[in-house]
Amino acid sequence: MGLFDFTISGYTTSHNCIEMNYPYQECINSLLQFCDEVVVVDSGSTDGSIEALQKIARQESRLKVFVEPVDFTHPRWAIMNDGLLKRKAREKCSAQFCWQTDMDEIVPEECIPNIAKLPQLMGDAPLIMLPMVEFWGSFQQIRGDFFTWKLRFSKNDKRIIHGIPKEHKLLDADGNPYVRAYYSDSCNYIWSDTESDIPYVCPLPVSSEQISKMSDSEYDQMFAFCLDQLPHVLHVSWLDMRRKINHYKKFWQKFHQSMYNLNIEDNAQTNVMFDKPWSEVTDTEIEERAKQLVAIGPRSFHHKLDPNVKGRMVPYTRAIPHALKSWAKRTIEPLEKQETKIQVLSSEPLVSAIIPSYNKAEFLRESIGSIIAQDYPNIEILVVNDGSPDNTEQVVSELKRENTHRPITHLLKENGGISDARNFGISRARGEYVVALDGDDIAEPSFVSKAYQGMKGGKANLSCCDVQVFGAENKHWSPNEYDVLGIRYENTIPTLVMYEKALWEKAGGYRVAFPIVEDWDFFLRCSAHSLKLNRIREPLFRYRATDSGLASIFEDKHNEVQSMIMIANADLYPVSEIMWAHEILATQIPDGFRAKFLEHDKKHPEEWLLKFWLGLSEEKLGNFNEALNYYAAAAEFTDYKEWQAVYRIGLIFMRGGKVQEAEKYLTTVRIYRPDMLSVIKSLYDQLEGSHLRA
Repeated sequence: MGLFDFTISGYTTSHNCIEMNYPYQECINSLLQFCDEVVVVDSGSTDGSIEALQKIARQESRLKVFVEPVDFTHPRWAIMNDGLLKRKAREKCSAQFCWQTDMDEIVPEECIPNIAKLPQLMGDAPLIMLPMVEFWGSFQQIRGDFFTWKLRFSKNDKRIIHGIPKEHKLLDADGNPYVRAYYSDSCNYIWSDTESDIPYVCPLPVSSEQISKMSDSEYDQMFAFCLDQLPHVLHVSWLDMRRKINHYKKFWQKFHQSMYNLNIEDNAQTNVMFDKPWSEVTDTEIEERAKQLVAIGPRSFHHKLDPNVKGRMVPYTRAIPHALKSWAKRTIEPLEKQETKIQVLSSEPLVSAIIPSYNKAEFLRESIGSIIAQDYPNIEILVVNDGSPDNTEQVVSELKRENTHRPITHLLKENGGISDARNFGISRARGEYVVALDGDDIAEPSFVSKAYQGMKGGKANLSCCDVQVFGAENKHWSPNEYDVLGIRYENTIPTLVMYEKALWEKAGGYRVAFPIVEDWDFFLRCSAHSLKLNRIREPLFRYRATDSGLASIFEDKHNEVQSMIMIANADLYPVSEIMWAHEILATQIPDGFRAKFLEHDKKHPEEWLLKFWLGLSEEKLGNFNEALNYYAAAAEFTDYKEWQAVYRIGLIFMRGGKVQEAEKYLTTVRIYRPDMLSVIKSLYDQLEGSHLRA
């Protein structure tokens, strides 16, 4: 059981989400806040969406990605890609209740407590309608008509499907079903046996008749009350009006033709937004129409646009989730300076302190206490309990009761390691900035305020400081200066850092395959995304050294650790250095490393790096068959252009005298890493004149 005393399956569908500029990652992360599982069914994307979704799924076991290819040459492809795909997604849900969300919607964190009320609100009804905040051209205005409500939450009754109600279902000449024009979108909730619409609860505090008589201010107050009381989604499809109009130009006419079996020619009569064919509409005209639509407000576009009809809009003054703002910054240019208009709760931006803990309960009071004691005013604390069997929950609960002025959230998850725990916490953080502090370390009271001052106004996107080591040893560490090339060979950034959450998003988070030195790998990948570092030359970070800790691994085993970093980031290093890294781990990998890899592989069985490192450790032991099995698994779980596992397979075959088998793999390596040609050539040169070559 997850957050509630009932389980929830979130489900959604996907098609070319990257090309469509949908906030698909933000959508999934918002569902993972409260769902016990999230099901995504993709219709056969060709823009990399499937691969991106599968990558997220490898890091998050609750996400399940399926591909159900749609034949887009079929005359009824729109129904297959909409209602039928939602039906297939719902079929794969296993929890007691289902929450349906589209890829252009996210669920704000503030809604989660209200989700717990839904089963009681539904009563015996199988389905409930909930509010939808549909942004219209900006983050400050939303649709204000009744149709901003949507059927959303339902009991997982297997008789409930998505489809066309029987009364609106027609058949074309070939017997394919389609929808009576504009009476449905093929996504109705219907009973599988009768194909009739399913009754639902709409928890409006007033009747439709009362709504029709409300003034604008009364309506705004009523809608705000509903958002306070009921969970809702933020819908962003109409946020970028230019994108939406271009989407209509490229897609919607064909969609309507397929969905409703209409014969729609591209002419002035069928173009709902312009008095000319779409083929003649220019980018400048789209820009002007976008501005006009933002001003006159929302409407349905099943029929011709009448610019004299004003759409009802409601002002939106709530805080916008950081993830949504970050997505908008990346995908919408310009946003008409919305950042200056968005309401903020403090004069300083929110900072989220992420404290992962596995068996650190004895130190947590000091660690969390050091964040509570910060002199920066606006901090939330997220403690990620990484499956600890100790009394972490008791410690966090006591601190929450004792310190009501600092919001403290306790997040519980299965044990996945430090990187997995950090990602888990950061993905749920609301702050614009993140502080990463381990559960046994301490931040001095001025760290956050000084880190922020050094980053304020875009001066930097990551702050760090000097380190005072205490505990099993006592010393001061003043790291060398950071530079974009030097960090490839020396980590000059300590564990305690504060950075923009957007930087974490760009870098792809912490790589969960690393059981050690995950920070170095993360900072190295940040360096590829315009890392600007602010260094505070004061020991504001107190690092706890323990006899059983990992503090000595980096110092004593630099070559081995460097090899891990090189292999994980092979595109940043010359091939000679990658070969050196392979040789180090294949000949002198410490037993302690191998034990950690094996332990971590059980937690993350689809991480190719772990398979690859274990393959090298088997080579050290002379277990070449076992090594081949690990390399084959590594090749299966990685991008097809990742060549290292393929190379090791070819190398083992070559050394075993199986030249023809080796050539197949080594040829692939040459294609994806051309500078490996000299290395592969030297392998063949070594065989010249030998019995292997003969």
